[in-house]
Amino acid sequence: MSKYITPLVICIGALGVGILFLIISNPTPTSRQYFYDFNAPEGIAVDTQNNVYLADTGNHRVIKFDPQGTFLLQIGAASGSLVGQFNLPSGVAVNKQGEIYVADRGNDRIQKFDSSGRVMGTIGSFGTKDGQFSSPSAIALDPDGNFYVADKGNSRVQKFDPSGRMLLKWGNPGTRDGQFFQPSGLGVDSKKNVYVLDGTLSTTRIQKFDSSGNYLARYGNFTSASGLAFDSTDFGYIVDYTANRVRKFNDKNSLVLDFTCCRDNDAYKNLDSRIVVDGNKDYYLGDFTYSQVLKYNAAGQLVSTWVYPEVDDWSGIAIICFVVAGIALLFLLGKWQAAVKERKLRARQSSIPKNQKQN
Repeated sequence: MSKYITPLVICIGALGVGILFLIISNPTPTSRQYFYDFNAPEGIAVDTQNNVYLADTGNHRVIKFDPQGTFLLQIGAASGSLVGQFNLPSGVAVNKQGEIYVADRGNDRIQKFDSSGRVMGTIGSFGTKDGQFSSPSAIALDPDGNFYVADKGNSRVQKFDPSGRMLLKWGNPGTRDGQFFQPSGLGVDSKKNVYVLDGTLSTTRIQKFDSSGNYLARYGNFTSASGLAFDSTDFGYIVDYTANRVRKFNDKNSLVLDFTCCRDNDAYKNLDSRIVVDGNKDYYLGDFTYSQVLKYNAAGQLVSTWVYPEVDDWSGIAIICFVVAGIALLFLLGKWQAAVKERKLRARQSSIPKNQKQN
């Protein structure tokens, strides 16, 4: 019996270690965490059903989720310049019909898709002329379905009707009122006022314009603001990421809510994030720095995290352990079969009469 102990121990031990490493490599999601392999997402939007659309910039795709984080649709898969492909998509917006507008930054164009992800058209090319772009970084819709593009490289904003016909442009390089330094965020309220986020590495600001591009006001100097959005009641939201704050303000630029935009364990700081607010006043942050989506409720409490787990891949060691366990098991089976044959042979020999054995 002792000859079976060593291979049995090896088999059970290797099997247990292999299972352990496999579990470590594939953690089980909890009700608060959903695993997706994002890569530096920059744009985020919601539709009238509160579904979430993420411009997964580094993966050159746009992904649609339901409000609970369940995957629904993907547009694009690899970097490219063909129709329907993306090169660093950085802005996304959805109209009342569920049609999707994407600021395809690396291809210097806007692409429009229907609710199923089929291409409806493309707008623009690289350049400085009307309807051309240089690194379009953000896109926003007004109540009439017109859309505005933050033409970052050209330091201007362009306005288009729903069919893609250019209506208006304004802005030029500079830091004075009405000028822009690489505008990177857009928001539109119910009165069709347009809010533009721009600035340098050390300070950012929000400028307010009417629907004709006339300058109206300037809101604050933020250290490093990265996201701008408005809800259905015209409250504005901005991500002041070096301060790790989301700030909510009214149309008089008065602060009405201010909360920390970190995870419960404060593991993430300096979230360079884009923001959107759904019909339930829940906030979604598309976090460029840590490649995740954070969902907060109206009170600023973290609801869920959509992120790819930062874990080491031990699956190779697990496979080796399973192979060792398999070899040990085969060895045990071989020993057991040999022992069975030996017992049968002895049983047959013991049943033969002695006189037959002598003959």
